[in-house]
Amino acid sequence: MELDDLGVACQFGQTVVGGVRSTTQKNPAEQALILSYAASGICAELQARETRLSGQLALKNQAGSGRVASATDARLVSQREYAVAAQRYQTAWQHTVSVYGLSCDRMSNKEQALYLVGLIAGDLSLISDTASGSRVGVPQNTILEVARGAACLDDATWWGVPSALQAAAWATVPGSGPEGVDPWALLETAAAEGESQGVRIARALQVFAAANAGQSDVLEAAIQAHGAALQTPANPAAQLLDQYALSVSLFESDQIWIAAEGHRTREFGTLPVAPDVGEDPFGSEDPFGSDDPFGEEAPADEDESSDGEETP
Repeated sequence: MELDDLGVACQFGQTVVGGVRSTTQKNPAEQALILSYAASGICAELQARETRLSGQLALKNQAGSGRVASATDARLVSQREYAVAAQRYQTAWQHTVSVYGLSCDRMSNKEQALYLVGLIAGDLSLISDTASGSRVGVPQNTILEVARGAACLDDATWWGVPSALQAAAWATVPGSGPEGVDPWALLETAAAEGESQGVRIARALQVFAAANAGQSDVLEAAIQAHGAALQTPANPAAQLLDQYALSVSLFESDQIWIAAEGHRTREFGTLPVAPDVGEDPFGSEDPFGSDDPFGEEAPADEDESSDGEETP
């Protein structure tokens, strides 16, 4: 949880998974498997995102007959990688349910932290499976089970993430939340809570939910808010979650920038500005529209006759 390098964290997870599974087959150390499978899922998800961005860049910038084929191939490879991520996240979620059920009564803070990681992995299993084309078959009700399991955690202690998990579920499945509760408003409140404590995972959940729901205004505002919130130092006890949150929002930002400009995000927290058609980048009305752009009289045409008539 204190690591601030996603690459190191995911490689650690992949290494530990093999060790734990090979030595404890009859009585698996499920708590270790929750964390190691969740961390290893990050590896596959990061690769899937990069492959997907490569395909979008090809579609935007390449020319010729291979353009669509390159983009299609990248999408297919990305789906395979998302399926690996979904399987790993789902395994972490399954071990979470096996160890704790959907209740965190009488847990220590350390156990609650692990339980929270397992809940997040549950959400990510469904999100990744959807991106894979449902190749793994993660149950659609997983997101609602995660929301139910998050109800026992305290928002102030866990950076607004419990409410964000609930609100993301209610925003994704209309009508599933309590009557009179606006899930988008709750997501914003939870995100602000986390940002004030230097853990921006609730903001990333808002970004996920907005992107999946096609709420472009909410998505863009959330990305800008995430960028501004980086002025608050990351909480040392949860740098892994904070760095993961940044990677989520940056990925969505990159997709916006590629669609508009053909390249990844120039500066995180900013959005591409639509060009003002007709505006001159040189700052004048028309620098090349004058008959005398160089400040001198144009030379007489050598082919003109002295009486002003053109020669044949």
